[in-house]
Amino acid sequence: MKFITEFTLRDLYRKGAFTEYELGADARLTPGGRSFLSDKRIRLIEPGAPVKKKAWEKKADTVTPDGAEAAAQAADRPSAGPSADKMLAARARSLENLFLETGYDFLETDVNFAKTIMELSPAVGAIRNMILGETPEQSLDCTACTKINQDNFDQDLGECFEITPFHIQSKNGRQILKLDKLRCAVYELAVLAEASNHPAGKDDDLYRRVNRVANVLSQMICTAFGGKECLRDA
Repeated sequence: MKFITEFTLRDLYRKGAFTEYELGADARLTPGGRSFLSDKRIRLIEPGAPVKKKAWEKKADTVTPDGAEAAAQAADRPSAGPSADKMLAARARSLENLFLETGYDFLETDVNFAKTIMELSPAVGAIRNMILGETPEQSLDCTACTKINQDNFDQDLGECFEITPFHIQSKNGRQILKLDKLRCAVYELAVLAEASNHPAGKDDDLYRRVNRVANVLSQMICTAFGGKECLRDA
């Protein structure tokens, strides 16, 4: 099951505004995602609902023979190739370095914090291996908190709370900002894999691994802000 969060929809909308959003049969909207669609007046197409065809699709129905239509549409879709593989792998490698760089920045102020961030880099490396068609080995274990546990650790839970200038002005505001930047970059990698039609972008295991990294970062953000009490529903 893939959960579509407000973050995912905002990222897609930023790349190109849309007026309709079709929800896949194996996907579910989070409350934040549903609220985003409502606020933007975007029509939600539920699984099984009739979809209005675009003009070019109607034209294709009248001129394309059976069997050839699917081939023609497939030819129009972007496909993964060597350049796409290299681009995604390079983005993943850059993300690995970003984790290491962020950890390095905090070595002098908080060694434990820096160590935890650096230890996430191999988990991103495993995602890169998957993009390259190799067998990933590195995985993350769940350290349960009030709202994140072994049962939902693989799911896209979105942000525990919306980060505002108020949070950035707190004692650990720099940490919070850096962690949120890492979390956005992790989600962006998965979006790019899917948008490029790369096989790994359709692999549930890739999204599970992305979600684990993102959820660990969410826990760290919560802890950095004060974290003795969970802020997800605050």
